[in-house]
Amino acid sequence: MENSKTDQLQSIINNAEPAVSKKIAWGDDQEKIFEICRKYYELCLACAKDSDLYDAFTNPKKTIAFLTDGKLHDQSKYVFYFDDEEKIPFEGVGMTLPKQGLEIVLDHHTAWPTLLVTPKEKFADDDHQKIITVKESPMVVEKVVLSDRGESQTIAKVNKDKPTASMNLGIKDLDNYNQTLVMPNYIPNTDMLLTIKANEKADAEIIMTCC
Repeated sequence: MENSKTDQLQSIINNAEPAVSKKIAWGDDQEKIFEICRKYYELCLACAKDSDLYDAFTNPKKTIAFLTDGKLHDQSKYVFYFDDEEKIPFEGVGMTLPKQGLEIVLDHHTAWPTLLVTPKEKFADDDHQKIITVKESPMVVEKVVLSDRGESQTIAKVNKDKPTASMNLGIKDLDNYNQTLVMPNYIPNTDMLLTIKANEKADAEIIMTCC
């Protein structure tokens, strides 16, 4: 069973790793980003070939476990096992997320994660009546706050040599807010092969697809 836990997704995809001719020197932050992305991409691709995995990952009650450590809140067992007899679990993508109060939405139209934070109820202090959006994009994080006082925007630019950003929401307690994390959905079950040609009689000049 050595390495079986990490090899299960790859065996479902059945895709050999490409040869690397020259490795780029990365720091700890880049390595962590790479590992989370690799696991997430492999998870999405594997879902296209395994209906049980797809059903489990896209179950709103279980998605949070897949993105974190493979376990639900206050539970010691994993939400998905590749092999029930040998108990080979999916141990999660490796993100750090609150396992209570956070809704995960998988969206085919989203390229980068977006967090939406809205108050659960009306605050007596209007200054705390905020709708907050935190949107990630290439090397930039944008926070937009809507309140009775209007709209404010905060932008944090990230150095590619140290790709870590910190964003303060400016609220007292996250438990008083509904939280929705919109994640890109790379499962290729809604993708297509698009053929483009100059005219009806011409041969195809462009054939493309990408989740």
